Amino acid sequence: MDELLRSHSLTVELPTAAGWVRPVNEVTLRIAPGEALGLVGESGSGKTMLSLALMGLLPPGARVSGEAFLTAADGHRKTLANLREPEWREVRGREIAMIFQEPMTSLNPVLRIGTQIEEAIWAHEPGLPRSDVDRRVIAALEHASVPEPDSSPY
Repeated sequence: MDELLRSHSLTVELPTAAGWVRPVNEVTLRIAPGEALGLVGESGSGKTMLSLALMGLLPPGARVSGEAFLTAADGHRKTLANLREPEWREVRGREIAMIFQEPMTSLNPVLRIGTQIEEAIWAHEPGLPRSDVDRRVIAALEHASVPEPDSSPY
């Protein structure tokens, strides 16, 4: 496999009261296995919109043009523009993910972290037995060095 992710002339347009704005304008990129990509730019330069477009999470009314492809672990290449929501749920979190810029907006402060991890696991694997989900939650908390995760119900 020579590339994990590729976009060519990817453009995102958003409707506003003043007309269409183009936060992402003909972005072409390629990420190969073992490579990392960091997006930098001024606030409002389109970094988040590019990431959201690559993950199928754009707001309603957004228009996307250009191409984006993702190569799965099995070597199968997916055209991201053609995925429907059930297919996106299979891709997000398994094959492509995003680390959000503001951690305070990523987690709900009124829910225990384990509950939020549990929700994410069940969103991707709804038929997983409770015992397997519990095991994965504890493993994730241990991996993140959360102190004594096995002594609480999350």
